[in-house]
Amino acid sequence: PSHYGPGVFGFDVPNEHPYDVVARTLGLMRDQTAGLPVVLRPWIQDFGYGDFPPYGPADVRAEMQAAADAGAGGWMIWNPGGEFTEAALAAPREGEDAGPVTEPPAVVPGEDAGPTGAASPVASLEETPAAAASGAP
Repeated sequence: PSHYGPGVFGFDVPNEHPYDVVARTLGLMRDQTAGLPVVLRPWIQDFGYGDFPPYGPADVRAEMQAAADAGAGGWMIWNPGGEFTEAALAAPREGEDAGPVTEPPAVVPGEDAGPTGAASPVASLEETPAAAASGAP
């Protein structure tokens, strides 16, 4: 909603209408993709932009509800700082698609950690079964 200009969907400030903007946008997308094998999964915002105040839990949940009411296959959430409104987030609701929940790889003490601090997923040539079977050093 923060990137919709004045007058879109008849709102002077579309950012102040998170439910309506998401629902109406998805309605347009559904019309444009009718008959196509697509899943609509909108980006929703969890931030303020420019002079707009930050979104709070009610704003974020309104976008989520609009996606659900419009039949979207879930949603993706964006905050450019990677800081999300925890009070707005919960387990997927009935009917929402959800991707896997992932955890960063654990670093095992004594293993070589790569530049990110995670253990390297690539074994050295000496450690691979193929190298041992071929007699390679």
